[in-house]
Amino acid sequence: MNHEPQDPRLLALVEGVVRIADGDLSTRIPVSGPRDEVAAVITGINLMADDLQAIYQELEERVESRTAMLREAQIELERMALTDPLTQLANRTALERALNHELVESERGELPPALLVLDLNSFKGSTTLWGTAPGIPS
Repeated sequence: MNHEPQDPRLLALVEGVVRIADGDLSTRIPVSGPRDEVAAVITGINLMADDLQAIYQELEERVESRTAMLREAQIELERMALTDPLTQLANRTALERALNHELVESERGELPPALLVLDLNSFKGSTTLWGTAPGIPS
C-alpha cells in the first residue's frame, strides 16, 4: 500500500470545480505549489471560470436589453390598440376600459360614477344647422 500524502491542491481543485458547477462563477482556485500538471489544471479551470463568468454577464445584459425592448413594444402596441389611428383619440376599447374601471371604483363605496357622452356627429350637424362651421366662432 502506498501511503504518500495526498496533494492538498487536489482537494481545493475538487471543491472549486463543485462550486463552479453549482453556479458560483466567481470561484477561483488558488495556484500554489510546484508548477506541474495539477497547477496546469487549476490554471485551466480558472481561465474557464473567467470565460463562463464573462459569457454569463453578457447573456444577462442581452436578456435585460431584450426585455426592455419587449416592454417598450408592448406599451406601444397597447397605445395603438386603445387609440384611433386617424385622430389619435381614445377609441371604444379605451372607453370601455375606463367605464369598467369607474364601475369597479363605484362598487367600492366611493363616489357614484358620472358619465358624459358627446355625440360629435350630432354636434357637428347642429352647428351646421345654426350656420356655424365646426371650429369657427360665430
